[in-house]
Amino acid sequence: MSDYHQKSENEKFCSTCGAIILKEAEICPKCGVRQIQRQAAMIPKEKTCPNCKITIIKEAEMCPNCGIKLISVNNTLVWILAFIPAIVDLILPATFLQGWGGAILALTSNIVLCTFDDKNLKKLGYDTTPLGAAWLIPVYLFKRSKYFNDNFGYFIVWCITFGLGLFGVWRNLRYYFL
Repeated sequence: MSDYHQKSENEKFCSTCGAIILKEAEICPKCGVRQIQRQAAMIPKEKTCPNCKITIIKEAEMCPNCGIKLISVNNTLVWILAFIPAIVDLILPATFLQGWGGAILALTSNIVLCTFDDKNLKKLGYDTTPLGAAWLIPVYLFKRSKYFNDNFGYFIVWCITFGLGLFGVWRNLRYYFL
């Protein structure tokens, strides 16, 4: 991560601008924003930093412990990825899908989208090492869901569409309905 700052034991990151400030500071000297002190009453308004796993206030734009920017992650790409087996089998022309062509296209599409998602997460500053290799699609999707505390929806959908594709259900449905 290029924006990573070194801090000492008695310092923290400002929850708004990310500047290194004293742990006791009530107001950030750089941006002037009051630092919200964690209290027991604020527990429902807390979230977990996906990078260092500490509990922080929900409104924080940066983690006060590791300095990562807390940007909400867009899951559109992984949802497209979840439906790739069905998309390849249903939408593309049947002549192109004969033999191993469809399987190779689906696998290549999955790997490209997983790799692209991994690179996007790295750009946002997330450590994607725990997610594993992007070419192991179901493992990547499962670990990604767990990493961001998402439900396992896109992982489950990918497994179902892949499984149905293995059994030729998509091809049978296409010929039955089209």
